[in-house]
Amino acid sequence: MIWVFKLKRYGISPIAKQTKPIVLLLVYCLIIPYSFAIGFISIQADHISNPNWEIQSAVLALSLAEQSKSQLYLQIEKLSFSSLNENFNLFDIECAEFEWDHSKIACHKGAAAFESAWSNSKKATLSFLIQPEASQLSLKRLNVFQGEISLSFKQRLDHWTVDLDIKRINLKSLLAQLPDALPDTFEFEQGHVDGKIRLQGSKETLKQLSINALLKQISFQGNEGSVAVDSTDLEFKIQAQQQNQSWYSQSLLNLSQGEVYLDPVYLNLHQQGLSLTFQLNTNDFEQYDLVSAELTHEDIIKLQASGQFSHQKKFSTQNISLNSQIYHLNDFIAQYLQPFMELGSLDGLDFAGTVETKIKFYADQIEQLDLKLSHLNIKDEKKRYAAEDINAMIHWRNDVDFFQTSMIDWQSLTIASIPLQRSQIKFLTKTNYLHFLEATDIPMLSGLLKINHFDFEWRKNNEPEIYFEAELDRLSLDDLSQAIGWSELSGEISGQIPGVRFQNDKLILEGELEIEVFNGLISINQLAASGWLSPLPKFYMDMDVQNLDLSALTKKIQMGHIEGRLSGYIKNLYLENWQPVSFYAWLGTPDNDDSNHHISQKAVENLASIGGGGAADIISKGFLSLFDSFGYDRIGLGCYLNEGVCQMMGVEASEQGYYIVKGGGIPRIDVVGFNPRVDWKVLLQRLSRISETDSAVVE
Repeated sequence: MIWVFKLKRYGISPIAKQTKPIVLLLVYCLIIPYSFAIGFISIQADHISNPNWEIQSAVLALSLAEQSKSQLYLQIEKLSFSSLNENFNLFDIECAEFEWDHSKIACHKGAAAFESAWSNSKKATLSFLIQPEASQLSLKRLNVFQGEISLSFKQRLDHWTVDLDIKRINLKSLLAQLPDALPDTFEFEQGHVDGKIRLQGSKETLKQLSINALLKQISFQGNEGSVAVDSTDLEFKIQAQQQNQSWYSQSLLNLSQGEVYLDPVYLNLHQQGLSLTFQLNTNDFEQYDLVSAELTHEDIIKLQASGQFSHQKKFSTQNISLNSQIYHLNDFIAQYLQPFMELGSLDGLDFAGTVETKIKFYADQIEQLDLKLSHLNIKDEKKRYAAEDINAMIHWRNDVDFFQTSMIDWQSLTIASIPLQRSQIKFLTKTNYLHFLEATDIPMLSGLLKINHFDFEWRKNNEPEIYFEAELDRLSLDDLSQAIGWSELSGEISGQIPGVRFQNDKLILEGELEIEVFNGLISINQLAASGWLSPLPKFYMDMDVQNLDLSALTKKIQMGHIEGRLSGYIKNLYLENWQPVSFYAWLGTPDNDDSNHHISQKAVENLASIGGGGAADIISKGFLSLFDSFGYDRIGLGCYLNEGVCQMMGVEASEQGYYIVKGGGIPRIDVVGFNPRVDWKVLLQRLSRISETDSAVVE
C-alpha cells in the first residue's frame, strides 16, 4: 500500500511552533505503519513558513519494505532564512538505512547536500540516533564557503554538547551572507578560518563554551582608511563556563604576520607579534571582574591589568590596576608615541633604556602612579637633547596628605642644547603639585646652577605654573655661546635669580637678575620667554651693562687689547629660536670714566671691520706701524635691529659716517664706520671672523 499526503500551504507564526510540520510528518511515519501494511509513504508540502524561515516544494518519503533496510528521503527545492542574503536552492537528505521502533529513530549511512551561492551539491556524511534519554547527530565534511564544516550533537537527559569543526572557511564569502556582521564602512578583502567550537549546556541554558580558531591572511579596511589590516594571522581561544549564575572565562588572542593600522598607529607584525590573554568574570554582562589580563608586543612592551569595570551605556573603570614594562624604548616611542605627537618633533632622536610603571584607577580617575626609569640614554642628530644614564623612581598619589620621596639622577643631560653634568634631584609629587625637597646643585657650563626653590602646579585650566629661585656660579659664556650657536663669547656669569615664574606658556623673571662679570655688573630685567620647549621658542629681555673692564673683556674675546670701561644697554631684545629678531643696543665709554684709554692695533683693525671701515693698510704703511697701541677719547657702537638690518651708530657723527673710536692723545687714531645700514647676517660674519681692515682716518 502506498500513501501520499499533500499540504498546499502551512503558515506558522509563533517561533515555538517552528518544528510542528516536521513533527507531524514523523508522527505519520511512526504511527501509521503500525496500523496498516504500508510499503511507501510520501508527504508533499508546497509552502511552509514562519517569520524566520520559509520552505517551498518539500517532499518527505519513507520506504517501508523492511524495517532494518528502510530508507528516508527529504528534498526541499527552496529554503530561505531571513538572516541570510542567499537561499538554499536545493536541500537534500537521505538515509540509506533508516530504522525506528518504540525506543529509537536512527539513520545510518545517511547523506546531506544543498546548493546555494556559497556551497555546492557535494554530499556530506549524515547519521543520527534519537532515543528518549539520549540522542546524537553527526554531519561530516559539509562543503560551505569554499571550505568544510563537520557538526556533532550529543544529548543525554537534560545535558547536551555541540561540536563544530571548521576547515578553511572563506571569511569573505561567509560575511557576505551576514549583512550585520560588519559596519557598512568596512570592506573585507580576504582571509579564511580553521577552528573548533564546543557548546555544552543543560535544557535551554548554555553552560560551557570553547573556541579554538585560527584566522589566516586576514585583510580588510574601514572607516575611510582609519582602520586597515593586511595579510595578518589571528589566533583566538576562549574557555568559558557558567557556575552559580556567573560566567568565568579565559581568552587568548595572538596577532602575527602582516600589518595593522589603527589611526595613527602602524604595526608591522612580521618580526614582533602581539598577544593578549585575560581572565574575565561576570554575572550580568554589565559588571565585570577582570581577574588578570596581559598584553604583550614581543620585545617592546608588556601590559598587565586587573580589577573591576562596567560596560552599560559607556565604559567605566571602578578599580583597575595597570602595570607595564617597556623593554625597547626606542621601538615603543616610534610605534606608540610618535604618531600622536607633532610631526617631526622626535625626528633624529634615538632612545635606549627600560621603563616600568604601576598605575591604579578608581572611578575613572588615576589615583596612584609609580614609575621606574632605568639607564635611559638619548641621542639627538640635531643636538637639541641628549641624556646619559638617567635613572628615576617616581611616586605620585592623588592624595594631598601623601609624602614619599621621588628621585631622578643622571650622568649627563642636555635640554634645549644646554648641557647639564651629573646631578640628582629629590622631590615630592602628589595631586597636581611637584616640589623640590632640598636645594639642588646642577653642574653646567663649567659652573654651577643652584636651585634653592622649585614648585610646579598644574592649574585647573590645564595650564602648568612653575616658580623657582636659583643662583648662578661662574657659568662660562664661552660654553653658553657654543651650546646655542652664538658668536664666541668669553667670561663667566655669576648672580642671583630672585624668582622666575612660568605661567600661561610664558616664562617671566620676577625682579632683576644681576650678573657679576668682567669686574662690572650686568642687570637683566623684563625677561620673558614663551614656547620654551617648542620648535620655535621666543625670548624677550632688557639688559643694562655697567662699568665692564675692557681689559678683562678683550683678553677673553681675543679681538685685540683695549683698556678702559664699557657701559650701555640692550632694550627690547626679541629672539626667535635663539636668533635675534629686533633690539636697540648701545655699548660705549661711560661718562666721567677716568681710567686709562688705550687700544691696540689689532683691536683697531677689528673694530674698523665691524663698521665697514678699516685701519690695517694705513697703519701698516705709515709711521703708526711703529706703535703697538694708541690713545683714544671715547669708544662706542650701537645697533637698532629691525627686519634683518642693523642701523649702526657711533660716539658721534663724522663727515663720512660715524665714529666708532674717537681718538685722543698722541699717537691718535679715529676709527670711522662708513656703512650706516648693515645686514644682520653680514654683521654676524664680521664679528665671527674679525678679519683684516682696509681703511681708517688717522690724525
